[in-house]
Amino acid sequence: MRFWNPGSLMVAAICLCSAWVGATEQHAPMTRWQKIDLPDYRIVFEPELRSEAERIASYLEFYVPKMEQSMPVSLRPKRIPILLSSSSHESNGYVAVSPFRSVFFNQPAAFAAEDWLKTLSIHEVRHTIQALQPLDTNSGRILTTWFGESGSAFLNVLFYPAWFLEGDAVLEETLLSNGGRGRVASFDLWRRTHELSQPRYDYFRAFLGTGYDSYPFANHYELGYFLTTYLRNTYGDRILDDILESTGEFGLTITFDGNTRKLTKDSLPETYEHAMNELHQRWKAQQQAMTLTDIDPLWAPGRKAWRSYYPFASSGDTTWAIRHGVMDGTWLVGIENGREVRIRQIRNTVASSLRGTAKQRSISKGDDQVCWINYHADARFNLQSWGDIDCYSLQQDRLQHLTQRQKYTSVAVSPTDRYYAAAEFTETRDASIRILDASGVVVQHFALPKHAFAFDLAWSADEQQLVFVQLDDEGFSIRQLQLASGQQRILMAANHDQVPRSPVFTDQGVVYSSDYSGTDQLWLLPDTGQPQLIVQRPYGAYFPNWNATLKSIVFADYQSHGQDIVTVPLANLSGIEKDQVLPVRTDYFAPLQAQRSDNPLLADITPPEPQDHDVSAYSRWGNLVNINNWSLLFSGQSASATVNSNNLLNTVGMSASAVQDFKHHETSGSFSLAYRRWYPVITASVASDFHVQTDKQDVERQWRQNTRNVGAYVPWSWQQDYQQLQAVAGVNLSFSDIDGIPVRDDIDNQPSGELVLWKSYVGFSQQREGAQRDFESRHGWVAELGFNQSVDEWSDFDKQQYWGSVKLYFPGFWLTHSIVAEAEYEEQQGDDDFLLPNQFEPARGFLDTLTKDQGGRVGLEYVAPVGSLSWRLGRVLYLKSWQLSMSADYETAEYQDEFEDRWSTGVKVALPSHLFSNLSLQVNPYVSTYLVDGYKMQTIVGVGVSNE
Repeated sequence: MRFWNPGSLMVAAICLCSAWVGATEQHAPMTRWQKIDLPDYRIVFEPELRSEAERIASYLEFYVPKMEQSMPVSLRPKRIPILLSSSSHESNGYVAVSPFRSVFFNQPAAFAAEDWLKTLSIHEVRHTIQALQPLDTNSGRILTTWFGESGSAFLNVLFYPAWFLEGDAVLEETLLSNGGRGRVASFDLWRRTHELSQPRYDYFRAFLGTGYDSYPFANHYELGYFLTTYLRNTYGDRILDDILESTGEFGLTITFDGNTRKLTKDSLPETYEHAMNELHQRWKAQQQAMTLTDIDPLWAPGRKAWRSYYPFASSGDTTWAIRHGVMDGTWLVGIENGREVRIRQIRNTVASSLRGTAKQRSISKGDDQVCWINYHADARFNLQSWGDIDCYSLQQDRLQHLTQRQKYTSVAVSPTDRYYAAAEFTETRDASIRILDASGVVVQHFALPKHAFAFDLAWSADEQQLVFVQLDDEGFSIRQLQLASGQQRILMAANHDQVPRSPVFTDQGVVYSSDYSGTDQLWLLPDTGQPQLIVQRPYGAYFPNWNATLKSIVFADYQSHGQDIVTVPLANLSGIEKDQVLPVRTDYFAPLQAQRSDNPLLADITPPEPQDHDVSAYSRWGNLVNINNWSLLFSGQSASATVNSNNLLNTVGMSASAVQDFKHHETSGSFSLAYRRWYPVITASVASDFHVQTDKQDVERQWRQNTRNVGAYVPWSWQQDYQQLQAVAGVNLSFSDIDGIPVRDDIDNQPSGELVLWKSYVGFSQQREGAQRDFESRHGWVAELGFNQSVDEWSDFDKQQYWGSVKLYFPGFWLTHSIVAEAEYEEQQGDDDFLLPNQFEPARGFLDTLTKDQGGRVGLEYVAPVGSLSWRLGRVLYLKSWQLSMSADYETAEYQDEFEDRWSTGVKVALPSHLFSNLSLQVNPYVSTYLVDGYKMQTIVGVGVSNE
């Protein structure tokens, strides 16, 4: 065992500021906050959003008692904070720990069918109720007592399937509102299509996936919705709470699966089969009720993996589309005369709007301009984000940023490129449609009702009208806006019976997609008369476009391999009027909803008007300390205690620890602080540690180290078109001393003393967005430079250290393959009595680190995802897929004028897997074999663990 030396004091200091931290989850530093305190929740918000916070408070008072009917909460340690993040411009929300909190993002989602904050108040607050369930168990209470929030979170992560957490929340949002994803046909599109056209996956592959499935990824939201709904339909509304009562408790049925089997007599795989059998019959009947429309394929190429085409414009013989696939990412393409032309790469966020449940039309074309919304966050404070208009000129091959730091959510380019229509949703939740000229100046402004959300805008051919979908408290409506007068005509009254999308003008009226019939199909709104169902396809028809030259509708026809582009002349279609259409909806939640109708508390799902609540200032300083995790551990000869604090706004983190060594009657302790409110993150720490080490002669050596660190760094992270960039720059000053360290005879002298070290470093990375199956980046680079310098006036040693590294990523010989080239160099100067820690890992295949004053390494690696496995080792390990990499390294080192070099070549097989069939517990077991120095074989077996 190598003896510890003064230089290794720097390990803690150097690791204190990670070189790659990225922008932190924070709001702008000058943001002011207020709060509303309810008995069990605290709503924290900006003053401008007081009325919205009042609405959330009223929603919680109305919905929480209803949700606790099916999942009671027996113990709440403290108020749960809900942070209303109005400055973030994305449709999301989440619950997290350290600290335990929920965050509501501002922008509505096009699938909600209700007020967005109402949907979040049900879905996310249901997650807080789930997170408290471990406190109903003895093990959960014990773990929480000893470890704080992380104790109950441990049970959540280890024992609660991710499909249960999300599926149960989706079911609640569906039962307690007139919206919810359980009512949206596109929510189950992938699984429904696979079930009706391909052999059924087993439970484990359906849940955990392989990355090589017939859909882009395994969606545990919709799987969980079906499984939780089946369980509650079949065994009663409280079955999930009954299952959780013993989940995580020590005993024979500690697992979620075991308790499900005990209460229902069916395992989870059997439960899955029962649910899918029911759904198969419903989906089959739904499909058999269709009268399928004959179509002409426009572009349906063969595929080796899932790839979808999303048409957004069609004229003459040319159709423009977004191509999105799991092997090649997102591209703007043109389809002409049976030939596909790849035009340019597009950000994956454009495709995510098209691909997801919302099926929101996120891109538009005029004459030459193709435009979309560029969602981007502040480089330092990433909870401050915007939606701006980016436009690409097909003729000039040039990208233009038309607006800067606006809050747009949808854009449509006029046919002549003269104007841009953009839907806006502001931080104060005000909605409008703005008309911009070619330079980005707003020339017209049309206010919409408060909280309304407009999307899928489209121009008329004469540029005098717009058609769009509006979502508000009353549901979805289709509206026509006369630009000259500002008058709106309601083409479809607001309702909760359907989700309309992608309206487009034609010569016979407005064509749009809707799931009114039970699946997404194409409808016509004629100038007079009822809406008509005009196109029916087996799994769904999406994104209609009007080709005025050919008088045809060009649209996306979903299949198991992705969406094809098809066309049909509008004149050839005979519509079925809406009152003649008998909807065949899945509505899997309906039996449970009927069961709950006898309970007056659950039957009423219409919240009252918001009530006034007491509002007070939320003090940053008063809430600076927020202890959320701790531990108290004992061993045979020592006891240790740790306390961690992180405040709600993520601006201050603190950690303190103490260790008592009973044998030597010595105490160690440490305290660290990170202040993140402003642009530089300020870090500080102090530590006094007692060390004991026994050498090969069983001689016990004792010493004490004392360290003090203070530092600052600035992390940046930003998006530039389809490139992700990160940068960091930082400095750190470390004071270290050692008292009582002995001198060893068999190595260089290592005296006691003091060392004051100044560290500075910079780093930068640029990565192009890749495809879903990419294991490594295929385009990009990472570079880092650093310098350590002892401060002579305060140090007993003179030491300098320099280091740098660069890593380059290139495409491999096939899609998803990568070539990684890297080089590293470091050098130390000054006193030879000790060495500062090496900055880099040893060459691949070697377990020891070369001692060096200077040296470096170059390496080359070829990384290739290979294919799916879907293997199980009982319930312990699920092997998803396997990946292969081949590498070659060469490393040199020079120490006290002695030169040493070594090299290795090797092969590594990695098996991305899930532990205990849990989506949150991803492990990567691997085995690698290296030929080192030309004659010796070195085999390394290991496993990496990550919490997704």
